[in-house]
Amino acid sequence: MTRKPHSAVLLSLITTGLCWAQTPFELKVEAGSGLLAFTFKTAVQNHRVQARAYLPDDLAPDEPFSATTEGPANYTLAFAGQSAKASQGVVHWNTPAAQKDYPLILRDARGVEVARATVHGRAPAAARAGDRQFHLPRFIQAIAPAPVLGPFDGNAETTRVTVDGKPARVVAESLRKAIVLCPDVLGVVNYAIAKGSQQVLGQTRSLRIDVKESGMLVSGLRGLQEDIPFARGSQYLILRAANVAADGTYVSGRNAGDPSAPDEPMPEPLRLAFSQTPADDVALILHGPRKQQATQLRALDFDPLPVLANFLDDPDLGGDAAYAMLEVDPATSQKQALKILFQSMPDSGPNIQRIGMGWFLEHYDAETATALSAHAAALRVLGKPQASRTDAMELALYVTGFTGNPDDFPVLEKNFQYRNGWGGLKRVQDASEAALARLGSREHIARIRAELALPFRQTPEDAIRVSQSLQKAGFSGLAEFLPAICPHLNDPAVLDIDVTWDPKFSAMSALNAIANHTSPLALPRMKTAEEWKQFCAGVR
Repeated sequence: MTRKPHSAVLLSLITTGLCWAQTPFELKVEAGSGLLAFTFKTAVQNHRVQARAYLPDDLAPDEPFSATTEGPANYTLAFAGQSAKASQGVVHWNTPAAQKDYPLILRDARGVEVARATVHGRAPAAARAGDRQFHLPRFIQAIAPAPVLGPFDGNAETTRVTVDGKPARVVAESLRKAIVLCPDVLGVVNYAIAKGSQQVLGQTRSLRIDVKESGMLVSGLRGLQEDIPFARGSQYLILRAANVAADGTYVSGRNAGDPSAPDEPMPEPLRLAFSQTPADDVALILHGPRKQQATQLRALDFDPLPVLANFLDDPDLGGDAAYAMLEVDPATSQKQALKILFQSMPDSGPNIQRIGMGWFLEHYDAETATALSAHAAALRVLGKPQASRTDAMELALYVTGFTGNPDDFPVLEKNFQYRNGWGGLKRVQDASEAALARLGSREHIARIRAELALPFRQTPEDAIRVSQSLQKAGFSGLAEFLPAICPHLNDPAVLDIDVTWDPKFSAMSALNAIANHTSPLALPRMKTAEEWKQFCAGVR
């Protein structure tokens, strides 16, 4: 059976260029599994030359590391001024202290540069508690690279790894991990990691991924009890343990791992998604079912909130990250999560604005510790409407009413003049008026009272008008509106084809907000209409 070489499980980027001596060359950069692989191809005097360098993908300034070089014996590879023969194999280099990007240069026998690449360094992620011991991932792939995490020293020559008794060649090492080429073994196997005088034993599951006409065949899954994360390009795919065949195999279709989907060209191979950093751990959780996210995040051995904050501007995961922050520990972390969300506004965009301010209003209580952060965020959003949306602007106006003071009248009055209504509800205008009334504007209090006193004509349009006026009264929080709200408990519902409009529910929500000093968006157990009528019997 023919299998792909280990580099095939990496993500590839191929470019062409000219070296300083104007020699054309081809550069192929592959990244994945903790490894960066650079392949240079060029022709010198009609002779084809190929050289490779394998480096860790977490290079940071002023650190030692090991790499592997492959190529003609009379060529050299130079990294940031340090040279080694292209055929040397394992080499030991250091990253300069004052650089973030490092040149990788291929030179011929005369020392003339024939190709070059740039290696991008990055700030190392904080070590997780679980990475303070040497360990292989729970799943590895046969004949493919895998990261071994732990407190390494960058010297690959003092590192030995075996899987099922077979050596796993160390091709690169940083201070945080070694990248090994896994042997051709299958199923649940034992491993041993030796670093100097230290030795760690453990167990992992080795998989094999083969390309078939119908998709990908994954082997080595017999007895699997947990789901396995895979990736194809930027997509995460979860192989469910329940879908493994009795013989320990799983066949994925060409369309995102769906066996029932029609065959389509497979743009990139399936590969294991290794979790090497806190950000990786959180990303994998965010790609899973939302109902499980809070439990999984709480089980991590680090505080997930700062890591989740880094995902807020992600177009795919930002919303999931925001909800996860709020749900991960409502008893203690919700206030911290809200402050992080508010601090990100307006730059994190309208979706995060809607989630953060909506949550604030849904869970509002008069003693909230996030009022100052909420108020500052709402004013920033109102001051930069081009970075928002109507629904987020509406929430920002309500938040301003709940957290502000009469100094906010100018910005609220400005938005009250907004006349671009939406769906007949005049959202920005009405939210501004509710906020102004809550902060004590007698003019707007009188306007809302007058609206509530208008007769109900029992049309869909009038039901919308009355409901919006009741919502404004509820958002105002003013007990003086109670006599004007209570009669609307008797308003009849209006049917418009297949839509029912019932102002009674808006009246109940407004009464609940005023009586319980909360927001109409809050969701406590509400009284029935008859109970509210009894309440209204005592209203004067």
